[in-house]
Amino acid sequence: MLTEFQADMVVLMLSRAMKCSLDDLRGPDQSQQFTGCRCRASRFLRDCGMSLPAIGIAMNRCHTTILYRLRMAAEYPPVILPADEAELVTAWVTANGGKPLATVEDAA
Repeated sequence: MLTEFQADMVVLMLSRAMKCSLDDLRGPDQSQQFTGCRCRASRFLRDCGMSLPAIGIAMNRCHTTILYRLRMAAEYPPVILPADEAELVTAWVTANGGKPLATVEDAA
């Protein structure tokens, strides 16, 4: 599992990868663009081994909202981080006992 600081850094990386601002990703706007970004980010954090409450804290949402977003996430393509950021996140996850994440090369 990621620490709170690491989760915040991953959310920032995800917002840049999806070309939306951090405020939009964590904010109240319910437009489809930002809802899709939140679903994709929630799935990525869950794949990092984070619990629903921890994802909720990182995304400024209730854990039940995260559960709903994870169910919706199948409708959206996964987020692919740039290789250097993916390696950093993988190092954080594996250092905490998690499974390695797919990198850009693995996803291609």
